Amino acid sequence: MKKFKSELKLFSILLISSAVLYYIHFQIFQDFHHISIYFVEDLAFIPVEVIVVSLIIHRVITYGEKKKIHSKLNMIVGVFYSKLGTDLLNILAKSDLNVSNIQEKLIFESHPTKKEFVELKRVVQNHDGNLNISTEDMCTVVEMLKEERAFLVEMLANPAILEKESFSNLLLSIFHLREEICSRNDVCTISAEDHEHLVIDMTRAYNNLIVEWVKYIEHLKDAYPYLYSYALRTNPFDDNATIEF
Repeated sequence: MKKFKSELKLFSILLISSAVLYYIHFQIFQDFHHISIYFVEDLAFIPVEVIVVSLIIHRVITYGEKKKIHSKLNMIVGVFYSKLGTDLLNILAKSDLNVSNIQEKLIFESHPTKKEFVELKRVVQNHDGNLNISTEDMCTVVEMLKEERAFLVEMLANPAILEKESFSNLLLSIFHLREEICSRNDVCTISAEDHEHLVIDMTRAYNNLIVEWVKYIEHLKDAYPYLYSYALRTNPFDDNATIEF
């Protein structure tokens, strides 16, 4: 209500100022016809001005801002995969009984085109991971997630990730997995039912990890060829990948 009153006051001041200036103009030149011509002309130009300012200039500015936000967000995604995502994906991918359905497509021997990436994203989004994770690997995941709680909280608190819902969902699924898995006293001695429940949470996180990883790889290919090269040499789906040339 207070904001509305302020806007109404500003509107009144501007309207009165305009009327006063038109009155002064008339008193000096005594030419109402001239004032009418310019008033109608200015009034007719308002729709054009709205088009130029609101639809063109605003869109150009908004596009530039979104591009900057997108670039910053991809930097955050890169930090995530460098610190936690790739290592977690390495463990889970090796436990996926269905990984052969997508593995060949995720070994980038050439440089995929945008069209190929579109198809690849469709494939991984429809992939249904079937994790058969060992107790040893589950213990490794526990240790990884215990160490990275502060990192995950910091990532979730970053307002930039709100611009990318799918990545936010990935972080939430991993954070939920961390809360579930780290709440157990000892995952090495949990019941079969408890183990199955944790595998469901792991599968959710794993499926999200793959989708966001492919999107990140596509970004690196277009924007940072040297980071793309490193990503290929540490590809969690390529059993023959090596960091050395």
